Amino acid sequence: MTGDTSIAERQRLFSPVPPQILGVSPDLLHYQLYNVRKKDEGESFREFLRRLRYVVIDESHTYVATFGANFTNLMRRLRVAVDTVGGDSNCLQWVFSSATIGNPAEMALRFSGRETTPERLQLIERSGAFIAGRTTLCLKPSSTANPDAAKIILGMLQKELTGICFCNNRSAVKSLLSIIKQEARKEGCSHLAEGVAIFYGSLRSDRRSDIIGQLQSGKIRWLLSTSALEAGLDLPELDCCLVRGWPGSLMSFRQRIGRAGRRNPGLVIFLPVAQSPLDNYYSTNLDVLLHSIAESASFNPDYPILLGKHLMAAAVESGIPIAMLTHYFGERAAAVADALMNQNQLFLSRNGQLWGRGYPHKEINLRGNAAASVKLIDNGIGEDFEEMSLDMAFREVFPGAIYSAQDGDGEIIKYKSTALDVSQRIAILNRIDSKSNTFTIAETELDIEMLEPLANPKIVALSIPKGELKLTLGWGEITSSVTGYKLCVKQYELTCTSSGCRNYHRLVSGKLCMYCGTRLKNVELVTVIDEIAFEKPYCTQYKTPIVKVEINDETKQAISTQVRQIKEQVLRSNCESILSAYATLWEAAADSIALHSMGHQMIFAVPLVILSSSLDLNYIVVDEGETVGYFYDAVDGGNGCSEAIFHQFQKFAHSAALLSKACSCEAGCPKCLQLHGCPQGNTALNKTVGLALLEAIA
Repeated sequence: MTGDTSIAERQRLFSPVPPQILGVSPDLLHYQLYNVRKKDEGESFREFLRRLRYVVIDESHTYVATFGANFTNLMRRLRVAVDTVGGDSNCLQWVFSSATIGNPAEMALRFSGRETTPERLQLIERSGAFIAGRTTLCLKPSSTANPDAAKIILGMLQKELTGICFCNNRSAVKSLLSIIKQEARKEGCSHLAEGVAIFYGSLRSDRRSDIIGQLQSGKIRWLLSTSALEAGLDLPELDCCLVRGWPGSLMSFRQRIGRAGRRNPGLVIFLPVAQSPLDNYYSTNLDVLLHSIAESASFNPDYPILLGKHLMAAAVESGIPIAMLTHYFGERAAAVADALMNQNQLFLSRNGQLWGRGYPHKEINLRGNAAASVKLIDNGIGEDFEEMSLDMAFREVFPGAIYSAQDGDGEIIKYKSTALDVSQRIAILNRIDSKSNTFTIAETELDIEMLEPLANPKIVALSIPKGELKLTLGWGEITSSVTGYKLCVKQYELTCTSSGCRNYHRLVSGKLCMYCGTRLKNVELVTVIDEIAFEKPYCTQYKTPIVKVEINDETKQAISTQVRQIKEQVLRSNCESILSAYATLWEAAADSIALHSMGHQMIFAVPLVILSSSLDLNYIVVDEGETVGYFYDAVDGGNGCSEAIFHQFQKFAHSAALLSKACSCEAGCPKCLQLHGCPQGNTALNKTVGLALLEAIA
């Protein structure tokens, strides 16, 4: 039973008797639990819950950060519902499956609510399933990742090998498909490109099913996919898996490569992108890539705002016996419930039941921020062909945007967006020449604004003489804006790829560059032909706690002195690798490097200080006349991380310093400094400079 199953069909699935096995997403179960309170139409679902014996949580590694916190509370509500209808949640058999999680036992105990009875847990640490084996090939970082990936895939297709290529975003997937088709035409094997399809989350469910069906039948032989196919769909046996670009975590990397080498020997190819420091790190630290323990799942299900929403949902759908409140929802639930009763959002009946009114379920988005969706309408036929989130629509189908898709026959279709109606949640697109080489790039900005203070500012004295750091906790607004776009032309042509050559990225002919002798390669050459600014930006906003970090003049002076000394030492070393590692010291201001590095290092320490995940918190450095840093929670309404940073700042700094010093890297790496998804692209970072500030704080 999925979100695509109509309400009428859902009712039929439970009529006249409930199913014995129900496969359901957590998002749908969240709404389905409301049926417990319905009199007649809910009886079949209540019967299902009375008979419930097994709860199987597949792909349990995906429940991290805010999603994990919400999911924990959803499982708490499920146990309440089972007991309310006459079942026994204590007799439920929980089964959790994941091949790539770092702390499976801890995660299972928290999701099942059985932390106090760990003896009931049976941990299966080794798989008895047959694995044919995989050969892993790590390539040198590539500055032309898409053309290189295209040639690899065509080479595999010529050998009649099947496979999947993972890219980190939809634009990379679509661009790669276009290059594969162009490269196939040049090599006289266009028929091979017909067996390549793209796959991403916003495709309509019938199109997704059609693609999987064609893969199973052999019509499609290679898939180009985003993270949408990391898990959750059972694909036929594939010969190869190409990972184009580091996916952000060891967990994701291992999920991706698991698509090959099951029943028959498989080949995994990691193609790092040269422009990414994360890719460069993992391409040169293969022992970490292949043998390190995957990341642990961490989350905070007891953050008051989040916990309160689930208490209201449970009170409406099932009612909560006041005597069992902490049994189901933990020690903090009593204080949260008391506050909600004072606000007349929860009520206590004479028989000791907490109950509520309305439909609080709509205020909960399990995966974080609200996810309003926009349908893409093909104006020629008047039908929708894709659906995407509102913030993605702002970036990809704004008026004037060039948008590409793939039809059922494997051909690329190109559109130009003529209207984006936010109130109707639709975008109108007209088809254009599919051979057009124009495309658009959204211009985006991230703004953060302090709306009101939530506590008196704090001054943190540093070990630097007269050095101080000021912290301000406030209620802030995070605004992500699409302010305009660039209209570009993309040409896939021969050029010199030697960055120091006068022919670099110029259209040239022949086999070798006439100036430097480098072998010419086909690459994507991009030319900006126009820049358009919107009169009114397209904005998504959310409000959440934030912490502003400011340093005084004495601290700035000490940081500048330290950076100057490090630069002198680096120059004296006359070592090219050391110069490269510390290059950022010549590219950014000293105070910006210190604040940015410190923020990243403290985010890595989040799971060591509180229950939350490092994914729950973000950080940005801005120029407000003075360079300042902002920590901010990653979801609407907050998750407790920023408040913890404010109240336990020195404890975070101490833990962050220990982590940083324990890392064996020279100037910073993905284990101690570089964050996947950094809003500033991991620029202006240096481990040594950040560590000095952390130690001055701690």
